Amino acid sequence: MAIVGAQTELLYPRPGLICVPIAGPATFDYALVWCTDRLSAAAAAFLRHVTS
Repeated sequence: MAIVGAQTELLYPRPGLICVPIAGPATFDYALVWCTDRLSAAAAAFLRHVTS
C-alpha cells in the first residue's frame, strides 16, 4: 500500500493495481526526498541543477 498521485492509475496501468481516492480535500503537496549521505553522482548533479 502506498499514497501516490492521482495520475498513477492513468500513467502506470498494471494488472492488479487498484487506486482508491482519499476522500476529502487535498491536504498535501509533492516533494522530492533523498538521503543526502548516499547521493549518486547523477543525483548530486540533479540536485545542483535544481537548486541553482
